[in-house]
Amino acid sequence: MQQPTGTIRQLLDADRKDESIRWLVLVIVVATPVYGFVLGSYSGRPLQSLYSALKLPILVLGSGLVVTPFSYVMHAALGVADDYVDAWRATLAAQATMGVCLAAASPLVALTYVSIDRYSLAVLCNGLVWMACLFAGQIVAGRHYRDLAQKNPVHRKLRRLYAVAYAFVVIQLAWMLRPFVGDPELPVTLFRDSLWQNAYVTVTRTILEALRP
Repeated sequence: MQQPTGTIRQLLDADRKDESIRWLVLVIVVATPVYGFVLGSYSGRPLQSLYSALKLPILVLGSGLVVTPFSYVMHAALGVADDYVDAWRATLAAQATMGVCLAAASPLVALTYVSIDRYSLAVLCNGLVWMACLFAGQIVAGRHYRDLAQKNPVHRKLRRLYAVAYAFVVIQLAWMLRPFVGDPELPVTLFRDSLWQNAYVTVTRTILEALRP
């Protein structure tokens, strides 16, 4: 039986182009709650940590699930539907890599939490961690897409299109699933009252109000 460290290394190196999709999903389901638990620990309330641990896999996998029908239709429209399973595996590998990266960064986040006393800094810290792990995921996705792009260059465009669609969905879903860090000044809750608000409309309104004379 192969050691977990070996399979994780193969994931990061993109040595296995035939990873079981179930294995990739399992990596996401196991790794993201580790980070989620630490993510929600800033206020020192275990219930918030539990909520965040439960919501992280939903955020990562749920966003991909929402984008999947659109992605498949675009592959079919551009004549590469036969490659869709490989493309889907590549995107799952990117998400699994991001999950592993987030879990690996959890001790750093925990150390940061005990070193700061401002909620805004906790949010900033996690934002930087997410950016770094998203970048790592895209590097692995690029390795997986290399063969697909050589087979048909249209996969480069499809990869960029998927990245834009996924980012659009994950931002809105993250807004709906708030809170994650957990503001110490607010009560612990699974979701905020503004669950169904549009993230982009809210951010735009906030910017316009800030710029108002």
